Amino acid sequence: MLEERTRLGKIEDAGLFERVTGPGQVAAQRVVRGDADSVEQALVRWIEKNELLCVQRQQTGRITWEPISGMQAAFRRSTAALGGKRPFMLSRAATVSATILALEPGYTHVELSADTRKVRNEYVGAGAALAGLGIAGTAALVALGALLPLALLPLPVALGVGYGVLRRFGPALARIQLGLERALDFLEQGGATLPHQLPDRTEGILGLLADEVRKALKS
Repeated sequence: MLEERTRLGKIEDAGLFERVTGPGQVAAQRVVRGDADSVEQALVRWIEKNELLCVQRQQTGRITWEPISGMQAAFRRSTAALGGKRPFMLSRAATVSATILALEPGYTHVELSADTRKVRNEYVGAGAALAGLGIAGTAALVALGALLPLALLPLPVALGVGYGVLRRFGPALARIQLGLERALDFLEQGGATLPHQLPDRTEGILGLLADEVRKALKS
């Protein structure tokens, strides 16, 4: 019964597009020590401190984050650099979701998933644009009456460069996967049992900056 309750949601079978480009979602799961409420609170705090994400929606046992942007993101990036903080790994995901399920007393199952379709589309779009330039270049040379071998030269070059850009999605995907595993590592190492004190918060931009600097110095 526990195995059925903790089974990962079915991921759609990969079609030709996914096999060529890469998956649009990555996931990780683990059983950790602690009750569900403590694990959920620890996970929210850890994501807030170590990733450029904010809570989009939170229900009992289900949390969704989305990337933060603008001045707040710039503050956090700069203070992280000054404080030697570990790099952000999940900021390129469109959304990050967590499902938290209590098992037997003292144990909780946590499943994390990240939507990678947005970053995948960025690499696909860039590769397609480069391939389109090659096709346009070949068509222009043919229209100008260039010899066929010379006219075809831009096409394989552009296709090769476009494919090289698309291949860069693999490392980006691996980084997001590692970000999910890193959060689960924290919980598995007893993150839900660590003491926590709520930070003092001050309104306004200066308060936000002071809060981020304080987090960086404590890291």
